[in-house]
Amino acid sequence: MDEAILEFQVLKSSLKQLIKRRNELNIDPSILLDSIFSIMDKELDTGEVKKILYCSCYGGFGYSKEFLEFMSNEGNDLKESYRDLENRELYNKIVDFANSFEPKLSITEALEKASSEYCELSIEDVPSHRSYHINEYDGSEYVAIENDFTSPYSKDEDDDEDEDEGNN
Repeated sequence: MDEAILEFQVLKSSLKQLIKRRNELNIDPSILLDSIFSIMDKELDTGEVKKILYCSCYGGFGYSKEFLEFMSNEGNDLKESYRDLENRELYNKIVDFANSFEPKLSITEALEKASSEYCELSIEDVPSHRSYHINEYDGSEYVAIENDFTSPYSKDEDDDEDEDEGNN
């Protein structure tokens, strides 16, 4: 068996035992969960980030015709839809867009030129090991960084097997 898989199984078993003993150890479940997430987050953090584009003003996400034309010339056809959540990790394309001007534009200027009439594109850095969700109200968006981890309180197939073994 692969050493990493074995280590993971040992860790998972240890966490399950700690969770089962949390009452007798008088550990608040929310503190336990926060501690586990914090440790995992620190261990998984490589320092790398995803740069996510979002609309930081009321009006709605959208690219300018100039940016859409630039992308089309690069062989990338983007949707103009304000709910286009698939094309939000285009920071490198914004850099290319900035470099296509003479003189070259700053990233801020490129974001302004790439924004549609009712959009103000902004960038949010999200740690590469974390997932994110874009929330929106009246066109103004924000990037909510989510946990990539499954709560240890959720049931999985192994939990059912453990309970069955205890009933025999």
